[in-house]
Amino acid sequence: RQGYFLQDQFEVSPRFFLLAGGRFERFTDDGRAGALPLRSEFNAFTGRLAGVYRIASRLSAYATVSNSFNRA
Repeated sequence: RQGYFLQDQFEVSPRFFLLAGGRFERFTDDGRAGALPLRSEFNAFTGRLAGVYRIASRLSAYATVSNSFNRA
């Protein structure tokens, strides 16, 4: 299993920040069905976008949206 993650934060204004991130994952699954060897490989990219609004010096509101990977 391998995964690569990249994330950055951007200041839109002194009170508002955007965060963007992504992950690429490679997954290999080895198994057997009786005497038959099985091998499955999966690749997926998942992303995330978030916003942070600084209401006061010690109070912020945070919202995020993301997708996920299910190797069903």
